[in-house]
Amino acid sequence: MRLLPLLLLPLLLAALLRAPALRAGEVRTLDEGECIRLGLAGNPALGVVKGKIAELEGRLNEVTTARKPDVWFEGSYSHTDPPYSFRGGFARAIQQNAWSMILTYEQLLMDFGKTGKYEEAARYNIRSAREEYFTAREDIIYRVRQGYYDILKAEGLVKVARENLETASASLKVANDLVDAGVSPQFDVIRTEVTVAQARQGVVTAEKNLSLARRSLATVMGIDLEAPFEVVMPKNLAPKTLDLEEGKKKALEKRPELRQVALLIDMYKETREAALREKNPSLTFSTYYERDSANAGTPIDYTWNSSLTFNVPIFDKRYARAKEKQALGSLAQMSATYDDVKRRVLLEVSQAYLLHKEALERVELTKKQLESAEEAKSVADVRYEAGVSTVVEVLDAQTALITSRTDYVNSLFDYALSVAQWERATAASRDIDYAGAKTAPAPSGGLPPRRDVEKSER
Repeated sequence: MRLLPLLLLPLLLAALLRAPALRAGEVRTLDEGECIRLGLAGNPALGVVKGKIAELEGRLNEVTTARKPDVWFEGSYSHTDPPYSFRGGFARAIQQNAWSMILTYEQLLMDFGKTGKYEEAARYNIRSAREEYFTAREDIIYRVRQGYYDILKAEGLVKVARENLETASASLKVANDLVDAGVSPQFDVIRTEVTVAQARQGVVTAEKNLSLARRSLATVMGIDLEAPFEVVMPKNLAPKTLDLEEGKKKALEKRPELRQVALLIDMYKETREAALREKNPSLTFSTYYERDSANAGTPIDYTWNSSLTFNVPIFDKRYARAKEKQALGSLAQMSATYDDVKRRVLLEVSQAYLLHKEALERVELTKKQLESAEEAKSVADVRYEAGVSTVVEVLDAQTALITSRTDYVNSLFDYALSVAQWERATAASRDIDYAGAKTAPAPSGGLPPRRDVEKSER
């Protein structure tokens, strides 16, 4: 009995990990990984694909039933009253209680590969649906990261707006003091009051955008829109060195969209092979055992029969040819789709690479711009307090400062999002196991390697 708590401990930990992540009234602090975990666990898009996978697995089971034996039982019973019949004016006695029982067994022995090809086609279709699952998963991960960085950006812009309001209020106080001292005209106070009002409006707008960003992320994560939560700054936003050619290589290898189309090509190849085998003969074994009331009580009161049936299609109304033509058309369509998807994948990798490069340069430029704007604002404040410049110079410097701060915050999180875009384009998160997030199970035997479609016959 002492071992029981130890045996239950893993179950308890699993239950805690899968417990509702956000309870009513509870404010949770979420990092990027936790947001992704919630998104993968709560977003309904994955449930749609899971349902499709289950449906295709049911179709595979339906196809495989052709290999399995059929066994069925038939029974009948009839009661006749009176127990005789009249024919030609004569009465004839008949059996009043009649019954029969038949047990039949039937087994397909050979169809020369037709069923096997249909089974392989169904398996490839399931594997392609699993790649569709990973496509949806990659999309959710990217959308969560996008919403996560949008919140951090919005929080940064709220801070900038509040700092702008504080700065404008301080400038208004200085303007009032200088007007009271007779150094500056009343116009300086009026002009600065307008700037303070605009700054207040900026705070309201920034807080509204932050609230919308929170609700957008909550929607992607599949939680209540009003659920209270906070997000924390990523631990590492250091610049990354990207290799464009290596990124293209990884994308062609791992992007689920490409793998899905490649598997569909394999599926239609197997479907075509199955269609070619529709004209093949089949060999079936059947046997049945029968007992009935007519022979009951006789020395031989049963009937038993076994047979081998060899079926050779002669004229099938061109059914096999129609199925082959359909498979060839689908195969040509998927081959063209593969080329199109491949081009789009390579374009997305190149775009993500250039966006990352631009975002990194913008971070450095806006940082220097911010330093210059802060210095210019300090100089303008000193000059205005000394009475050697007008309030317009101070307000211009303040406008440049708020613009520089806004640009720096935008560039910082645009860079973080560019990293997410690169990882989405190269399917870098495919192999990451986020704690508590269920991923589509690999099919039996693992996913087959992606075939070189360009070198295969189309």
